Amino acid sequence: MFLHAWPVRLVAAALVAASLVAGCASEPSARAPAPSQQDSVAGQIENGRSTRNDVVGLLGEPWSRVTDANGLEQWVYWSTEEVGGRYAHTRIVVEFGPEGTVRRVASSRVAP
Repeated sequence: MFLHAWPVRLVAAALVAASLVAGCASEPSARAPAPSQQDSVAGQIENGRSTRNDVVGLLGEPWSRVTDANGLEQWVYWSTEEVGGRYAHTRIVVEFGPEGTVRRVASSRVAP
């Protein structure tokens, strides 16, 4: 019986290993708008008014979230767009206050 279970365990282990490697190689699902659309989308987020739900509606789930000891939360979005065979990168950082509304939006772009 043990001899028959061994190949099954080996295949199962190989499948688990392959899925872990594939997961590490995939890109984050949260992406900032393409660099060419960044100003338009970030301009729709209003300080003191937009909520977390508003931001998720515009940008989707963030690539990362960090909350400090004072309750300030930062969400980071990244995007890359090919422009003329070169890549432009966008980063948008949205900071929320403890009350849950946007305190600040900062965006940066590295153009080709």
